[in-house]
Amino acid sequence: FLDSADLEAAQQAARSLPVGDRPEDPDALAERARDAEAAQEPEFALRLLAEALSVSDTPELWAQSARVGLAMADGGAQEAAGALQAATNAYLRSDDPALRARTLDLMALALERLGRGEAAVQALRLATGTAPDAGLEARLAQLEAQYGFRVIDHDIESDGPRPRICVRFSDPLVAAGTDYTGYLGIAADGLSVTPEGDRLCLAGVSHGTRYRLTLRAGLPAASGETLSRSVEIAAYVRDRPPTARFPGQGYVLPAHGEVALPIVGINLPEVALVLRRISDRNLVRTLREDLFAGPVPQYRQDIFESEISEVVWRGHATLGVELNSDVTTRLPLERQTGPLEPGVYALQARVPDTDPYDTPMATQWFVVSDLGITTLEGADGLHVFVRSLATTGPLEGVELTLISQANAILGAVYTDAAGRANFGPGLMQGTGSMECG
Repeated sequence: FLDSADLEAAQQAARSLPVGDRPEDPDALAERARDAEAAQEPEFALRLLAEALSVSDTPELWAQSARVGLAMADGGAQEAAGALQAATNAYLRSDDPALRARTLDLMALALERLGRGEAAVQALRLATGTAPDAGLEARLAQLEAQYGFRVIDHDIESDGPRPRICVRFSDPLVAAGTDYTGYLGIAADGLSVTPEGDRLCLAGVSHGTRYRLTLRAGLPAASGETLSRSVEIAAYVRDRPPTARFPGQGYVLPAHGEVALPIVGINLPEVALVLRRISDRNLVRTLREDLFAGPVPQYRQDIFESEISEVVWRGHATLGVELNSDVTTRLPLERQTGPLEPGVYALQARVPDTDPYDTPMATQWFVVSDLGITTLEGADGLHVFVRSLATTGPLEGVELTLISQANAILGAVYTDAAGRANFGPGLMQGTGSMECG
């Protein structure tokens, strides 16, 4: 737990001891230092101990110097570093287990003040192994709770269909090759245990259930440290929050058929719906705003409502519910809205009585049309094929318009008897704002 810089600093502290012309008896100097310490004069006590050490380089004097340095009321990093050097010298010079344990305790105090809590834990572990002591054991338990390999927190991942309990540790776990199941005690069957970085995750738990688990002492970290004592955790896996989502990216629905869309609800008996239509003139802007065929962020919802779309219908729909399961319900829109004109639509679903920033709205884009369009681009330009969604046959005489990025008309053509039309290669060569949109 000490690095080469610590050892070099300790050696330098020993080499820099003062050399006096009239050395006094070191025992007398040590006694005077104790008197100075009792009189609240730690700086004077340290000077006396330095003189004593220049005469007698004993571990007891170094340990006394470390203790005095740590006892300074206004001691900062410099004093703590000096105490660490003194304690290191005491340890290196001693062969008495009891004294070594005391100097390791002093090292731990100095290391903790220097912000090196993990090293302080290792120092105290060595101390308790050198000379077992109840006081040292209590100090070690306190430091391990603060700085050692320990349980930090636990998370309950209950929003998804397969909930998990994940326990977070202070250090990364062993990524592979260690079976953590034996370090876990829980009254449940069929659980799988997986280490993920600094987390240990338990899958196979159930929604709406309370669990009590024990992480047993000895559970290893990747660093080689182990959990010093068992830890009990009480966890409640709550039911999934009410949620609505659409399962598809987008749909093209026939203009002369029934318009119906699927929606997935989770623990949600009713959903609030708004159907919006995007006019042809706003399609380019919708694409540029990166809103088309995707979710509408709540912070852009105002613009989407006031400048891009128009409301066709508002209402509610009843959804099927199976506790904590994804339930798909078919929404027959035309029964509520009446026949929908051809165009681009966005159906937005919201969980009632929730903040949309906490529970964002789901958005389903779809197109109502009788035209099924396929495009192919090659060296001879852009080929467009148009067929009827109702009959699947080719459509003749359909006007097609090619639009640039600047929303300018690049060209217009009509489909032939095969439902085919072609935009020449020259129209496809534009750059910048004149590039084909």
